[in-house]
Order: sequence, then structure tokens, then C-alpha cells
Amino acid sequence: QLTPAQRQLVEILRALTGDAKVIAFDEPTSSLSEHEVDALFALIRRLRDQGVAVVYVSHRMQEIFQLADRIAVLRDGALAGVQDAATTSEGDLVRLMVGRDLSAMFTRERVATDRLVLDVRAVTTDHVTGIDLRIHAGEVVGLAGLIGAGRSELALALAGDQPLRSGTVTLDGRTLRSGHPGDAIRAGLGLAPEERKA
Repeated sequence: QLTPAQRQLVEILRALTGDAKVIAFDEPTSSLSEHEVDALFALIRRLRDQGVAVVYVSHRMQEIFQLADRIAVLRDGALAGVQDAATTSEGDLVRLMVGRDLSAMFTRERVATDRLVLDVRAVTTDHVTGIDLRIHAGEVVGLAGLIGAGRSELALALAGDQPLRSGTVTLDGRTLRSGHPGDAIRAGLGLAPEERKA
């Protein structure tokens, strides 16, 4: 059984077999670790240097700017514009994507309140150790880390899908039972997992 990252690498290697003149990469880094992404980018640059034309599709602007010589932007199925990567900015690309300037459209306001919604105390599972989190109403908290660091496993544990070895998860003052997703759902905790197809 291959991991998503391994399947992605197998597909990339399959595309490289033969005498390809053009290779299209469609969101190739979606399941790769930072180290694997670096190796992929080195491979793409080597292919470019060997005269292979590369089409690189990604919603990650940083990747586009790292690799591209020219950036083509599509909007509603039509070509909105082509920009030289060295002389364009992320703002220029966003304007092409949406058809207008968004700088005045969105303002960031602090809406978090003092009401504690999720209180995670010393949560330990088979994959994470001693996790403490306090999340207030109106607040967005991001969980960051490399693949295998425990991000998804923590989310599954909070939702009751993976049992806790120790610690507590309290939602709006109600302590959830470990390993009982139904309790979490009834208490108001939803989960949009990484693997949404299954």
C-alpha cells in the first residue's frame, strides 16, 4: 500500500519515462513533504535545462514564482493574461484571477471573543504528545507541520476518531468522550478530513 506521496512520485516518474518533449505537472506537491518538494523542483529545473518544456499547474503562488518563467492565468475557462514571472507580483496575478483589485474589498477585523470554545489539555494519542490548545469563538487557529508531524492525527483525535491515551477535549464546557465521534458531532464539532473522497 503506497502513501499519497509515494503514489504522486510514482506518477511523476511514469511521466518521465520515454522521450517527452513537454511534461505537465498538475498540483504535483499536494502530498509531498518539504524535502520531496525540493527534490521535485530540482528535477523540474534539470528537465528545463535539458530543453524539456514544462507546464506547472498549482494554486500555490510561491511555487509558481519559484519555478515559472512565464505565468498564464485562467479565469472562467478563458486565458485572463500571461505575465513575465520576473516582473509581476502576486497582487497582479490575483487581479487577473478575479478581474478586479481586491485590496479595498477585504479588511481584516478581529472578531475573536473571550468565550473559550475548544479547550484541549495535555492530549496524548499514539501520534501526538501533550498537546494544549485553547481556541476562542471567532478565532482561526492553524496547525502547521510537515507530513507525519501529527497535524491530521490531532484533528482526528479532537473529532473523536482516534482515542486519547491521556488528556481532555472540552467543547463549550462539555468534556468529550475519547474515541466517540458521535459525541463530538452532537456537541458541535465537525471535521473536514484531508482524505475527503473516502
